[in-house]
Amino acid sequence: LESGMLYVNVHSEDNPSGEIRTQVLVAVNNAPQQTEVTSPETGTSMTISGSADQDLEVEWKEVSDPDADEVVYIFELALTNDFDNPIVLTNTGAETGISFGFGELDALLAELGVGVGESVMFYHRAYSSDGSDSRVSETATLGVTRGLLDDVYAEVQFIHTAANSGSVDVYVDGELGVSGLAFQTATALVPLNV
Repeated sequence: LESGMLYVNVHSEDNPSGEIRTQVLVAVNNAPQQTEVTSPETGTSMTISGSADQDLEVEWKEVSDPDADEVVYIFELALTNDFDNPIVLTNTGAETGISFGFGELDALLAELGVGVGESVMFYHRAYSSDGSDSRVSETATLGVTRGLLDDVYAEVQFIHTAANSGSVDVYVDGELGVSGLAFQTATALVPLNV
């Protein structure tokens, strides 16, 4: 097959020596060019705080395929640089970027056990693929600190009086936010997404 010496010959009653004959050749597929993560720059640190409507935009370079095949991209995000257990692995199609809302990132950080004021290092990269072969970008890093989102937490202050000493349950919009809060004078961050 690799030397081009293989062919197919279809015989029929009308043409016993062969009605259709074709050469079978190996089609060589070349991988697309390697993409490069361009934003945020590797080593960037950021705090997820303020409005949950803000976005983190991750972008990479558009590349071409030497065989003119369509190129699609795959984004991968992990907590380790070996990417053994990716947190995100998604095909973005022809898009050369992906967007994460701060609310979405805050929920992801909470799910990972990252508390408010704590930080984590994310490793991310992008693959360029033609459906048969792919290349992966260099690994980029992003340090993320979990701050407070305005839309997710409300600051509530309690002041000690003789009538309300001890502990209380705090309700926000009719939903229990904090149960059994002991205080003299206290300030609490109450999750609004309860």
